[in-house]
Amino acid sequence: MKLLKHNWQWKVTSLIIGILMWSYITAGVNPTQSTTLSDIPIRAINQDVLEEKGLKITEMEIRQVSMRIMGKRNDLGSLDRNYVIATVDVGSLKEGVQSVPIHYNAPANVFINEMSSSQVQVHVERVVTKSRNVVVRESGSLADNFVLRGVAATPQTVQVTGPRSYVEKVANILVTLNLSGLTADTSANLQVHPVDESGNVVEGVELSLSSVNVAASIDKQKEVPVQLQWAPSKDNAEKIRISQSSVTPNTVLVMGKAADIDKVTVIKTQPLDMKTITKDGLYPVTLSYPEGVTPVNDKLTYKAQITLDVLEERVMKISVDAIQSKNAGARKAQPAGDVKEIQLKLEGYKMVLDGLHASDFLVSADLRGVENGLRVLPLEVKLPNEDVLLKEYSPNQLLMNVVADNR
Repeated sequence: MKLLKHNWQWKVTSLIIGILMWSYITAGVNPTQSTTLSDIPIRAINQDVLEEKGLKITEMEIRQVSMRIMGKRNDLGSLDRNYVIATVDVGSLKEGVQSVPIHYNAPANVFINEMSSSQVQVHVERVVTKSRNVVVRESGSLADNFVLRGVAATPQTVQVTGPRSYVEKVANILVTLNLSGLTADTSANLQVHPVDESGNVVEGVELSLSSVNVAASIDKQKEVPVQLQWAPSKDNAEKIRISQSSVTPNTVLVMGKAADIDKVTVIKTQPLDMKTITKDGLYPVTLSYPEGVTPVNDKLTYKAQITLDVLEERVMKISVDAIQSKNAGARKAQPAGDVKEIQLKLEGYKMVLDGLHASDFLVSADLRGVENGLRVLPLEVKLPNEDVLLKEYSPNQLLMNVVADNR
């Protein structure tokens, strides 16, 4: 006991020295250090409170921060940016741009020595809802000889909700219809996209619908000839006839459902009344289309080129020397007297009469039972065709000398 009391000073001294040596050794093994953590995301809290007031964050001027922290090497070695939290409380913000403090939370065994930012500028906008029209954009090509008659979207508008500036960027609600190879009407539910004036998708808005129904009407087209139709008319039908007629253009491109178009071989004009035709020329006509068939170009005008042929009378003169003898045997009849020609009063259409010559008519005298000598013989006229009417001829008999034919 006496020895213990006698050495206590040395023992205390030894204890202190031991503690100091232990601290020195441990400090060397696990010293205090600092490190930098980067790209720590800033989290906005109480956004639900903000949205209840009809507001929404549109921009935070910085989204990430960095900081320098200090702690023991063992503690820092297992630490990354996920262990440090940076937050901003947006629940009390109003519309506009405001500076909001950043709150940091780090593990208890380290402390924050330096921060890249202590505040952030937050942009807050009022949430609005606007109606925008649905626009259908076609892609691809229909099958040959088929055309797109029209498209319709149902509904025709979609509600767009979001921050005011975002909604104002939305020009239309775009849907894309693929027409590749189609030959009949089609209908499909297509996804919608909010786009700006340049057709770029606008992010950050919500739509009242994710898709709309788009119906496309698809027709077949075909080129067919045009045929001129005449209305029944008796007023001048006997005096005037059409010698030539044609329609310009002489074809029309029509469209309709395939079942209707396949039946069409010709398109007729509405009947043209002969009473309206007074001279050669062009006359406007209207085409008559079957039900379900329409022209591709409804602005095109059609005209009938008409050439008339008028019924008229004309005198054809035949030389008496051209009179032939019928049933003459070895005889012939020669004109006697002063008559030099036979005048035929003809009736026919002008174009027919213009093509006739005296040689086309046969004037003859029948010598059957007639004795030789001067005789007054009746004359017969044979017409060249049925399109000519002989109204009368003069003289219809002629003094002729019947003699032997010595040829």
